[in-house]
Amino acid sequence: MTAVRVGLLQQMPIFGAIREDALLFLLEQSREVRVRAGDYFFREHDPADGMYVLEIGAVAVLKQWSS
Repeated sequence: MTAVRVGLLQQMPIFGAIREDALLFLLEQSREVRVRAGDYFFREHDPADGMYVLEIGAVAVLKQWSS
């Protein structure tokens, strides 16, 4: 599964130029998060303490605007 994740990351512009050993290190530091349909990964104004890479599925990113 790790080889699949490395391949997925290498296809993304943000990670594509990073060596495989560095990507393996990043994956060792990361954790898998599963979110059910309709649930949230995070909400607006949550502290920015990480990032998510979507492997499977689809997401919507919504922004609230004050009038």
